[in-house]
Amino acid sequence: MKKTKNNTEPFIIPGLIGIIFFIIFPLLDVLVRSFKMGGSGKFVGFDNYKIVLSNNAFKLAAKNNFWFVIISVFLLMIFSLFISIEVYNIKSNLIKFAFLIPLVIPSNAMAVIWKILFSDEGIINNILVQKLCWKPISFFEGKMVFLLFVGTFIFRNVGYNMLIWISGLSAIPKEIYDAAKVDGAGAFRLVWHITLPNLKKYEFIAAILSMVNSFKIFRELYLIAGSYPDTHIYQLQHVFNNWFLKLDIGKLTAGAILTAVVFFTGILFLHEIILGDWIEKLKKIIYKKKVKVTCKTKILKTQKGVQKEKVCLLKKEINNVLGLLFGLVLKIVVIISAIISVLPLVFLVCGTFMGENELYQMLNPVIEKGTVYARWHFIPLYPTLKNVIELLFDTPEYYVLFWNSIKIVLVILAGQLVLAVPAAWGLAKCKRKWGKWIFGLYMFCMILPFQVTMLSQYIVLNNMNLINTHWAIILPLVFSTFPIFIMYSSFEQIPLSVVEAAEIDGAGKIHIFLNMAIPIAKKGIISAVILGFLEYWNIVEQPVVFIKDKYLWPLSVYLPDIAEGRIGRAFTFALFSCIPSIIIFYMGKNILADGISIGSVDD
Repeated sequence: MKKTKNNTEPFIIPGLIGIIFFIIFPLLDVLVRSFKMGGSGKFVGFDNYKIVLSNNAFKLAAKNNFWFVIISVFLLMIFSLFISIEVYNIKSNLIKFAFLIPLVIPSNAMAVIWKILFSDEGIINNILVQKLCWKPISFFEGKMVFLLFVGTFIFRNVGYNMLIWISGLSAIPKEIYDAAKVDGAGAFRLVWHITLPNLKKYEFIAAILSMVNSFKIFRELYLIAGSYPDTHIYQLQHVFNNWFLKLDIGKLTAGAILTAVVFFTGILFLHEIILGDWIEKLKKIIYKKKVKVTCKTKILKTQKGVQKEKVCLLKKEINNVLGLLFGLVLKIVVIISAIISVLPLVFLVCGTFMGENELYQMLNPVIEKGTVYARWHFIPLYPTLKNVIELLFDTPEYYVLFWNSIKIVLVILAGQLVLAVPAAWGLAKCKRKWGKWIFGLYMFCMILPFQVTMLSQYIVLNNMNLINTHWAIILPLVFSTFPIFIMYSSFEQIPLSVVEAAEIDGAGKIHIFLNMAIPIAKKGIISAVILGFLEYWNIVEQPVVFIKDKYLWPLSVYLPDIAEGRIGRAFTFALFSCIPSIIIFYMGKNILADGISIGSVDD
């Protein structure tokens, strides 16, 4: 029987055109401009690169970014994995939901909370000095500010990584664990010999997305500390934004290319380490050492007989006790971490329903920079709806910003559904080599920080007369490759034989796509929409660069002023900024873990 042709180009080409225009072309333009003198366009070879590599600001930012990525991503991977294993075993939707709460808190709301908590006169220092009799800590200065934002990054992304880990854990057959337990394997052996080997693909994806998200900490950095923060948290995004404002094109383009090369090299390194055989080699070395010890044990056993056997039994019992103790400690850590994850949202809710005088009495030291410390209680003494009423009926700018955000987010998501869904289907079912190459190119585009193509995107949008309009934000993001990446695996899992059988029965490609592919892959599509909404509702970088007029800003860029007479409104504004994300997230919370499935990422 004759097979039908596998023509997937009509599904791929429309989105590919936009990606070439808004991502690939700007990247190539940045590459070309990096070898030219800024204004004149004269070819200068590697001079721009030499200038950038000798620039003190760039070297400081590159060093900060390097250590931030290394430390924060490593800690996040380890912490989120153990937390996810315990949450998966507990099977508590409430605890899982608690860890995902930080995902729905926009950066501007987080900035309000962090300023109140961690300022020199803030609530945390009150606890340290008044309750624990410690010295106050300057959280926004020196090495502490670096550690604070490492903690912020972990706090915000544990839930994100948890979705990936739980998706992987649910794919490991339970019978493997049961058999290993019967053979006497403890908790550590189960993780080392079963969990980690079966999560290799998920480890790689979690590492990539963690690296990408580590660059998004700039949102909190910018909203809290501005364009020139403490030197310990001065990052490449600050450098590029400042060079952009100064129109220092040579430095900006050369710095962007260097960043892209280093970022891509880092991804290849992770691919080799995680998906290569390095971990297996390490295990073999450890196993050989254990074999040697076992051989010695056998010799000693023949000499000492029963005494050695008793020692082995004692060691086994000790290992079992240590495993149980570790499990108990991990449960406690999970519960405490879940409570901490929810506290910022509870903090905003309480502040929203407190009166202005009550808030001022507690937070006056932060506002006036006094000599005492701010304090807090979670139950309002005199609950009131005044702050909500003032925001909804006496703050017209809130509605302007709110509808700006709604327009931007919904149009982006609608465009992605039209272009990214068919593209993901076409690439997943493309048998040709170029399909894999295009998907690899899409992954590369996904990991690029916005600042790499910022200048050329600005030039393209300016030539289209779109700068200082919402379309300057919308159009490039409509062609984002991230939703393709999320949906690809859902479509890939549809057997090709089923598609071919439908074609043989006379079904057209559009009919198969609409009536078979989309219903089967709907969880992946919904997951991409939910994650896209959370991402674009919290957008900061593009509006700051592409929009000049504040009345065109989305909610995510506006930072409420914590000042006398406006504290309650600041809390209410921050809380109401969270509500759309919370609603969308709550509606799809049960779909996310199932929708984020990983296919052949090692290809």
